[in-house]
Amino acid sequence: MGEIYLPKETKRKGPWLLGVEELEVLDLVFENVCEKLTTSYSKEIAIIEKEGEKSKSYIETLKEAKPYKVCYFISNDEIRLVDKSIKGLLKDPKLKGFKPKEMGLSFKIGNNNSFVLELSENGDLQYNLDSFDTEIKEELNYEIEKWIRKNKPWKVYELWKSTATLLFLISLVTFFFSLENLYKTPEEIYKNDLKKQAHTLVANGITQDNEKQAEELILKIESDYTPSNLSSQLVFNNKARTIIYYSLIAMAISIFCPTNVLGFGKYESKLHFYKFWLKFVTIIFPAAFVYPAIINLVKIVLKI
Repeated sequence: MGEIYLPKETKRKGPWLLGVEELEVLDLVFENVCEKLTTSYSKEIAIIEKEGEKSKSYIETLKEAKPYKVCYFISNDEIRLVDKSIKGLLKDPKLKGFKPKEMGLSFKIGNNNSFVLELSENGDLQYNLDSFDTEIKEELNYEIEKWIRKNKPWKVYELWKSTATLLFLISLVTFFFSLENLYKTPEEIYKNDLKKQAHTLVANGITQDNEKQAEELILKIESDYTPSNLSSQLVFNNKARTIIYYSLIAMAISIFCPTNVLGFGKYESKLHFYKFWLKFVTIIFPAAFVYPAIINLVKIVLKI
């Protein structure tokens, strides 16, 4: 029977939204990892001693290995808080004025039992797990992946973040173009109306009944004719206003795109904002357009 070899290093793309509750669960996972890797280390020593293939000095050095365990948060101004556990960091009084951007966990005992997890500023979460005991490695990998699955971001957030710059540029161009057309002169409206009438005549076909009207339209369009009694007052363009509104919304969506948020310290309110904002953009906002369509469909069905 073949064996499954788990990769040492695994990477997951963000953005990640992690608050105190999610980190407290991760702390329990981390403590379990440390405990199980220590068990794996003990098994490693027992097996090596039993096999008798390694020198006594090697075994003694292995037995003297001290466990290395550290958790850390890094702030925007590169201040680093360090402790033996995540819970210890969360209880640190200095965390109140902290603006976290990165975090990491690390544990190592011996040569073949280690775990490193890092959440970088660019949104990537990666971990490296190594264990002498294969069964323990599989069990720990399951626990870590279980936590990741529960807290991983939607794929739509990743897509949103990757297209934010393009969306902003398109929205900006649309905004300024619509702003220029926000008001129209009566002359522009009149000439556009002539063109619409001409298009309608061409689409319906020229007949003897509308031949005179067609000739009159051609003369007016070609001669750039405008009636002398047209008002000089500008006319508000409702269509351009609607496009401006949607352009502003699109720009807001692109500016406040999903990003890594470690929601503790000074970023607790930031986490609440982004959780609401992402839900609003991906669920509530689209529903506002879909809901009327559903209502109309229900009305049509009921009439039938």
